[in-house]
Amino acid sequence: MLSVIIPAHNEEQYLVSTLTSLKQQTYPDFEVIVVCDGCTDKTPELANKYAEKVLVLQERKGPAAARNAGAKLARGEKLVFLDADTQPSSMVFEQIMKQDADTIGTCRLEPSPATFKHRLAMHFKKNFLSPFGVTNGLIFVSKQYFQAVQGFGDFQKGEDGDFVRRLKRAGKQFVVLREPVLTSMRRMDRKGYLGVWWYWLKHPFTQGKKPYEVIR
Repeated sequence: MLSVIIPAHNEEQYLVSTLTSLKQQTYPDFEVIVVCDGCTDKTPELANKYAEKVLVLQERKGPAAARNAGAKLARGEKLVFLDADTQPSSMVFEQIMKQDADTIGTCRLEPSPATFKHRLAMHFKKNFLSPFGVTNGLIFVSKQYFQAVQGFGDFQKGEDGDFVRRLKRAGKQFVVLREPVLTSMRRMDRKGYLGVWWYWLKHPFTQGKKPYEVIR
């Protein structure tokens, strides 16, 4: 079984599309856990309509704490941490379940909308950052090894890069699956290319206590 854990802070615009897209997966044996991280919008209400489990955190804790909290409720032997604005293509879960237990990874990324500038940015990320452990809106890992490294670190950002590096140092193989995920380009549209590229270059390799910037 596979457990899909989705941290969500005020994601009412994107969450339903992500949750309904999971119905297209060719691998059927999975549960969905949404962790509402200090939401002040309709995210909890919408999550309760589509997810098997919904955990509501009254105060915003950040994505690392939300993922760790969701993992405590997970029944699957493999965990998938999925961003609330990211939709896996139909065979992603099937491919994840075929991976060895020692493998951690992410997926190839496709942008939404798929304009030329967004595809160019994703090409840069895929070829120059993902091979070094930079994730693309989805991280998969066995529950055994998630617990072995005690989950995500106590950071507000950069927690995903730290998580991957700790597992790689423990001898786990990092892979980027060919099956893609479709993710929102809202951050790039709002902050511009230079700002996002600098973020990609810097923050996956550093950790911070400052809350992750909310862009809706």
